[in-house]
Amino acid sequence: MTSFSSKIITSVIRLTRKNSYASAQSVTNRVKNERQRENHSPPRSMRSKFNLQTDMAGNRTIYTLRQKHSAPKIDILYFHGGGYLFEITRYHWIFLARLCRHLNARIVIPIYPLAPENNWRDVFEAIMPVYERMREPESSNPMVLMGDSAGGGLALAVSMQASKRAIAQPDHLVLLSPWVDLTMSNPAIAAVEPDDPWLSKDGVKATARLYAQGSDLRNYHLSPIYGDLSQLPPTSLFAGKHDILYPDSVALSEKARKAGSRVDLFLEEEMFHVWMLLNFAEARKTQKQIIALLQALPRKKIPAV
Repeated sequence: MTSFSSKIITSVIRLTRKNSYASAQSVTNRVKNERQRENHSPPRSMRSKFNLQTDMAGNRTIYTLRQKHSAPKIDILYFHGGGYLFEITRYHWIFLARLCRHLNARIVIPIYPLAPENNWRDVFEAIMPVYERMREPESSNPMVLMGDSAGGGLALAVSMQASKRAIAQPDHLVLLSPWVDLTMSNPAIAAVEPDDPWLSKDGVKATARLYAQGSDLRNYHLSPIYGDLSQLPPTSLFAGKHDILYPDSVALSEKARKAGSRVDLFLEEEMFHVWMLLNFAEARKTQKQIIALLQALPRKKIPAV
């Protein structure tokens, strides 16, 4: 049974967010409005509580978050969600601060280019070098690739591209309500849509077109569910059953297992899209699950020189 706070939050999301994904025009309007006020900077309070480093790669910002006066025990590369159209939010930063604190993690957060001003090729051009740099130095820390929503699909596609380039895979992949199929062609979506308080199929499909800009939506860079799932690292996938992207998470996990990869699927019965980023009972429960599974990752042995 869901908590009272969950029901309230779900109602608020339906009232305030559902219309923004109702159609192609509503998505376009939201992009226009958001561009006037977007700011990817973390909350000011984080700068006093954490070591927050800001680097530039060309004209792109890369943040690194870590605890003060403590050597990190795990490295995380995090791709934020937002339909490839919208910037990282305060909710992301609060979630990442919680991970950093409980895991003693070094978390790298690249601010990647957004559509429709940019397309998927620009995004991969920006983020693949970040991933490669994180895999270069020998470290005993486990390296985790993580993302939510569009960022979850991006994390999965980056893992696939790393495999194709013979670059070391992450030690673990964590996908939070991931968007893994931009075609939105799964027939099971129709049954979920009435229960989804946030996303609508027409709006999500319009978002996909703005990001793809004419490319085949079955390209694995866009829809990693159609890529080679046989070489994935151990993967943990979290999805809520009141999210229209949930059926594709189930389909992905089934395809990956058949291909020989290990995917652990964690389902929450009445949860909406990216619920784990918020602060209520069910969200905190999922956050604790994520923290526990990452705390259990073994440190690596580095060969003596």
